[in-house]
Amino acid sequence: SKTWREIFNFIRSKWSLLLIAELIFLAAFFSFLMIRMANPDLWHPYRGGEKPMDFAYLNAVLRSSYMPPYDPWFSGGYLNYYYWGQFIVAMLIKATGILPETAFNLAIPLFFGLTVAGSFSIVYNLAAITQSRQKHAPSNLGSGQYIYGSRGCLANPRISRSFWSPILAGISAALFVAVLSNLN
Repeated sequence: SKTWREIFNFIRSKWSLLLIAELIFLAAFFSFLMIRMANPDLWHPYRGGEKPMDFAYLNAVLRSSYMPPYDPWFSGGYLNYYYWGQFIVAMLIKATGILPETAFNLAIPLFFGLTVAGSFSIVYNLAAITQSRQKHAPSNLGSGQYIYGSRGCLANPRISRSFWSPILAGISAALFVAVLSNLN
């Protein structure tokens, strides 16, 4: 049908960009998986932590036959918050049949990889749109002039032409969002 043809044409025309995005996700996923493999314990032995609570919530979501799930810490109670992430992971566990303790350790690298891929995608698309607008901007302006449109100042074409490639901008954003912002 028409939709499948559009999808096929998109994949055929953008296969290299799709491959780069997938490689970025896989690199982020496997790099964080290595961190989890170095310390797969679900507990912070020196500082406490919330991993036992998170794992209890995940098991509560997996075992509940209704929503909201039961509260593993309060008999007869139910969780009224903090279980959306566990609900998403529980759906993947049910779909794949992976053991919950293994899936919990795989979910953390998955969310890291999705964060990296999402930030790459957003900034890549913003940079590509900006680059596209700059290519179509008139180049007969002086060095101090800017193009003003209905949405305000778009760009100074002499200064910013091809300074950042969208892929480099996306990778930089992914590093800033997922790595450099979490050095502590």
